[in-house]
Amino acid sequence: MSPSSFPEYRTRRVDFVGVDKVGDWSVKVYTIDAHGGVRPHDVLSAARTQLSDMLPASIEGGRAHAPPPTDGPGGASGAEVHGEAFAIVHAGEDAVWLLVFWWTDRCLLHRRMAGAALARPDDFTLPIPDTLVACSWELAVVQHERDAWVRSVQGRGPAADVGAYRADVIDATDA
Repeated sequence: MSPSSFPEYRTRRVDFVGVDKVGDWSVKVYTIDAHGGVRPHDVLSAARTQLSDMLPASIEGGRAHAPPPTDGPGGASGAEVHGEAFAIVHAGEDAVWLLVFWWTDRCLLHRRMAGAALARPDDFTLPIPDTLVACSWELAVVQHERDAWVRSVQGRGPAADVGAYRADVIDATDA
């Protein structure tokens, strides 16, 4: 594909919906709207029900317990976790995307992703390639969350403040 065939970038609305309690997790929930036929708030309830299946099942003693089944450096099974996560519900042009991210080991960000066809926007069963991380609009939220984590938690050492992290949101803006 030549650069002349790339569609022109158009901003999309990013909204902060709130902090959901999902088991042991506090999940900051965002929506992104491509202004198509499906609106993110139309599928928010279905997306929220998926969160418990996408996050590690429990946090006991500061450790995550499956899923996911990865071990070793950067793995999440047995990783030190903080119970802090964020999710993006993106009603895009081609599908509805649900991305869930969570922090482990002070500085590592894990991700799971689900997708739903526009014809069935509340059925998050589209196959997602393991190599897919996020689109340019979703990365605006990820960048904000990274900066908020560093400001409130990682950069403060023993004075880490997860409450400040939860309160630090991007809202009602275009990305």
